[in-house]
Amino acid sequence: MSSKGQTLEILEILFLLVGIATVLLIVHFRQVNINESQKELLAREHLYNRVSDAILVFQSSKIYGTEKSLASLLSDAINNEDLTINYGKGYGEINVSKLVSEFFENYFGKNWRFVVYVPRGWVNVSFILDTSGSLSDEVNIIKDKIEEINLIALKKKIKLNIYTLKGRGSSWGCEIFRGTSVEGACSWLSGCQLLEQTEEDWGNGIKCLTEKLNLTALIIITDELSSGSDVCLCTNGNLMGNFTQSFGNALTACKSKNVSVFTLKGNFSAEECANNVRWKEWCKFYYLNFYPQPHQKSCELCGIEKVVESLQKISKECGGKYFDLSLTNPDEAVKEIIKIIPSKPPIIFGHEVPISRKEIYTFQIKIPFSNYEGETISSELIVW
Repeated sequence: MSSKGQTLEILEILFLLVGIATVLLIVHFRQVNINESQKELLAREHLYNRVSDAILVFQSSKIYGTEKSLASLLSDAINNEDLTINYGKGYGEINVSKLVSEFFENYFGKNWRFVVYVPRGWVNVSFILDTSGSLSDEVNIIKDKIEEINLIALKKKIKLNIYTLKGRGSSWGCEIFRGTSVEGACSWLSGCQLLEQTEEDWGNGIKCLTEKLNLTALIIITDELSSGSDVCLCTNGNLMGNFTQSFGNALTACKSKNVSVFTLKGNFSAEECANNVRWKEWCKFYYLNFYPQPHQKSCELCGIEKVVESLQKISKECGGKYFDLSLTNPDEAVKEIIKIIPSKPPIIFGHEVPISRKEIYTFQIKIPFSNYEGETISSELIVW
């Protein structure tokens, strides 16, 4: 019995020791967790203090050699659409992008990203209109809805201008918009190097306007190639005139100037083309050696297929959209374009946000916009 009693006593002591050890472990791990939480809180508090200090300095402290804060310099750069600003004698040229990057790098090393959402200012959008008679129906539909279209544009801070292509085959011009709110915004496209048959030379028209104006987008309304389809129609597709050169000029210009091009193809009928007496008389007069033209095949190839191909290509490569006006109402197509005119992209400074990082914090910063009283620019400072 004494042996059993001793064994029980030993077991009780072991249970007691295990219990004490367990309690000590629980207390230890709890203390460790408290310490880790305190460390996280301290680290977060330290980060918040750095961010608060950075924002305060960014918004209020004057940059050495200027009378402006970094936030004011950035606002000026956005207003001037150039991150390098020349303030003239005394201040000289200031690289705002470099200053912003160096500023946040000093506070956060490589662990930051600064995104500035550029406010929409007034943007310029121009129409180029083919003035051949075959397009008059489509343009009349747009004219009847132009007040509604212009109102949508004004609400989005879009200024619309209309340029008509004048040539030997023109059937109408800016008089079609007489009495509307865009009457004063319509004019013949002049001062440009256009081909002889200029009422369809939208290719060189694109080149001319993108070089002369600060445009966001162009809207082309036509049913012919950029040098006219008649040379192709009337010669059984053997000749393309100066189409390649004109189209190439347009493509190069819209890409180099970053202008979006939206194209609307008029409802051209191959059957009407092939059987139209006026077309045959036109071809007989201008392309006598290739008579009789046009015919069904040349009308389909030159009046439809090649036109569609060229309009789709330039709208795709220049960031716009193609519309077939035999499938979409002209005024609805224009309204859709106005609604999707691209906004200015945000300006981004700093580094890519790591996907694997758990602790990522975003802070909203309001920057006073120097262009409009009381208006501010939204931005985000992301740190990790």
